[in-house]
Amino acid sequence: MYGHMLRIHGEHLAKGQTLPKNAQAVGNGGPQRAGSMMGAAEVAAVAATPVTLGDGKSLTLMLEDSDDGATFAALPVSFRRSAPGGCTWAEGEVLGRLPLPSDCRRHVRVVIGTDDAGASGTVDVVFDYLPR
Repeated sequence: MYGHMLRIHGEHLAKGQTLPKNAQAVGNGGPQRAGSMMGAAEVAAVAATPVTLGDGKSLTLMLEDSDDGATFAALPVSFRRSAPGGCTWAEGEVLGRLPLPSDCRRHVRVVIGTDDAGASGTVDVVFDYLPR
């Protein structure tokens, strides 16, 4: 169990989403129900195809939550990964992880961003259920 990701079929905050180029985009998986997980999961971004960022550029992940699934507010967790000298991550590599706050509201979505106009590749953003 340890060292493996436990994903639930069909629960994606983003699936095969093309990295935004010098912009931010809401995950194409839309909002997912995540309230009351009480620390049982974290959010992981995984390269669905090889991901490339240019020298000094970065990838950011942010989470937003909502009670009604329509009006979202930023959660106080975010992730930024820089690419000094430029980097390429292979398919299947984990790009980053975010803790899911235990007090988040019912619906959660991800916002993916880069500051690289030449960013390439696609990502999956999933819940990784943690062994207890």
